[in-house]
Amino acid sequence: MLEGMTKMVGAPAPPAAELRRKIIEELDPVVGPRISSDVLGQAVERALRDLRGSVAPEALPEMAVRLARHRMLGSDDGPHHTEVQRPQPARR
Repeated sequence: MLEGMTKMVGAPAPPAAELRRKIIEELDPVVGPRISSDVLGQAVERALRDLRGSVAPEALPEMAVRLARHRMLGSDDGPHHTEVQRPQPARR
């Protein structure tokens, strides 16, 4: 996972079109069977837009992959992810 993206960490972010293409290539095998290419492209665009300026440029590729995957699948770990239970307030 993130093989192509991890090579980019620490390097300057590539141009937007190349970055978008690489992120889609990274996510397609994971979400492709479940999500159309149009939805995948839109999720990647939204993730890049939402993260730009909020994270270091060299971290943008990996963070965009994680955010887009989370938004499409509901978790970073896919179907095996389990949610952490919130602690219940103590009863008095």
